[in-house]
Amino acid sequence: MSIFERTCPKYQRASIDEAFLDVTDEVNARIARRTRTLVESANGEDEEPHVSWDGAGVLVGEQVDQSTGWRDLQLRVAADISQEIRNTVFEELQYTCSAGIAHNKTLAKLCSGMNKPNKQTVLRQSQVLPYLETLPMSKIRHLGGKLGTEVEAELGVVNAGDVWKFSLEALKTKFGESTGVWLHNIVRGIDNDPVTETSIPKSMMAAKSLRPPIQKAEQLSHWLNILSNELYTRLIDDHALHARWPRTITFHTKSPRDPNSHSKRTDLPPLHDFTPTTIRDKCMAVFTESNARWPVERIAVGVGGFEKVDAGLRSIQTFFKKVDADTAPAHVARSPPPPRPPSPVKPNTLRKFFASAPPNSNHNNNGISNTTGPAQDTVPSSASLTVPPPPNPRTLDAFFHATSSSHAPSTPSATHAQPAIPTPLPATTPSATLRSFFRPTSASAPTAPQQGQPARLPPNGDAHELASIPDTPTPSAALQCPRCDPHTRPAFATPRELSEHEDWHIAVDLQTQDREQRQQQQQQQQQQQQQQQQQQQQQQQQQQQQNQSASSATKRKRKSAASQGAAAAPAKTTKTTAASSSPSSPAPSAAAAFFMRSMNPP
Repeated sequence: MSIFERTCPKYQRASIDEAFLDVTDEVNARIARRTRTLVESANGEDEEPHVSWDGAGVLVGEQVDQSTGWRDLQLRVAADISQEIRNTVFEELQYTCSAGIAHNKTLAKLCSGMNKPNKQTVLRQSQVLPYLETLPMSKIRHLGGKLGTEVEAELGVVNAGDVWKFSLEALKTKFGESTGVWLHNIVRGIDNDPVTETSIPKSMMAAKSLRPPIQKAEQLSHWLNILSNELYTRLIDDHALHARWPRTITFHTKSPRDPNSHSKRTDLPPLHDFTPTTIRDKCMAVFTESNARWPVERIAVGVGGFEKVDAGLRSIQTFFKKVDADTAPAHVARSPPPPRPPSPVKPNTLRKFFASAPPNSNHNNNGISNTTGPAQDTVPSSASLTVPPPPNPRTLDAFFHATSSSHAPSTPSATHAQPAIPTPLPATTPSATLRSFFRPTSASAPTAPQQGQPARLPPNGDAHELASIPDTPTPSAALQCPRCDPHTRPAFATPRELSEHEDWHIAVDLQTQDREQRQQQQQQQQQQQQQQQQQQQQQQQQQQQQNQSASSATKRKRKSAASQGAAAAPAKTTKTTAASSSPSSPAPSAAAAFFMRSMNPP
């Protein structure tokens, strides 16, 4: 649908895979570029243009190579535009589509389904009435339901041409003013309904009919995974276009053992918590809780309740992407910020309570001497100590047990000041558990010290941990898809990305299997048809042989009768001639011959 919107400004969505496109402006613009006398010729001052239908598509009704008239020229140019759009759809999506070209929506709709799946049909204005005369009225748009049934019952008609015998006043009397006028026009191919832009859909759905029905949870999860990936892609695209997100998800199931379908609705998580497997997991949970019946022959997943959200919101991974220095926006800093001066620590604060070191301690666990004396309530000036900017805390123990600047040890070096060493944790504190919990977060990993700033050790005193934890996840050679081309296979930063890529492979495999199954079924049907045709031919040959044998036997009998007596022969001939020429006697051979000619014209 996005291709239709992009290629044609006047676009109306009719269904999930069908749309109306008004190309009148583009057609007239192309005709005007080809000739500058469009207005004068249309007024009748010049002769009408000649139109060639070669390559335009399938023509309805009379088959001609050329015609004249401006209305036919408009259809011919519209056929070129339709072909361009269909080519674009196939090039970008690998989908085939059919098209109908006519002077209004109703006629174009009728033509669009004539030559599926990959042809376009043109209905010239001169062929509209001959085409509609024998067209069943139920095939016309808006006449296939209750209104069409009411018209057929009230008027006793079947085809659109049967309504022509009723006057406009008679139709108004039977069906009302507006309906009578519309019915009078539509059966004659007159439709003034314009192409109007359709509002944004209020819901989305993906469904699958299962033949044969499934009976296991693994099979249900398999098909739900395919539908979930489809809805995931559509929702992400819809969010990018319309900046909205659904609130609810509804799961429909139908069992052949139950005449009624079952539906269950639940909440859909927000965008930053949404993954391709979210819908599958939600539906599996709903199916388990609802105690639905097995087997299942149809499933459908729908989302609705859309709400406007911030157009800038995207997946949470966007917050952790690296910013290129050359392409970074103006508001993004291109150099690290200067170190912040230490803030004074107020007395009797929680930090002082946790960070105060025990008095009279000569050495800490790292072997560095500490000064002895009472704790200070204020921090020395920045001129006396060189303190690096506090990095983001990696673990909770680093947050609660980092010593304040007032307890930083004095150093004998005159040129470089030793960094503040955090107080070691007690042996009973489960710091390893907390540290292992927070360690995978790449955004909170400590940054490397800059030039002129001292290094700072992690809370447990292991200096090698800073180098072992990367700032951001990098693609690993081990996280590669084994099914992709070795020369072009992508590398994935996390196992989750690799898993999502493998899900895509599974979906492609399923589509391929489905396509192969359909091809096999078609081949089997063709073989069955060929066998049936061969059997029919054999039966016809046998029938012909039997007829020839009966004819030969009849001739032999006639010859024998003629040889026995000449007086009996004229009587039989007269009787046969009378029976053949009698208007009351049937002629099955003639009827059969006429029937065969009507089925197989020369």
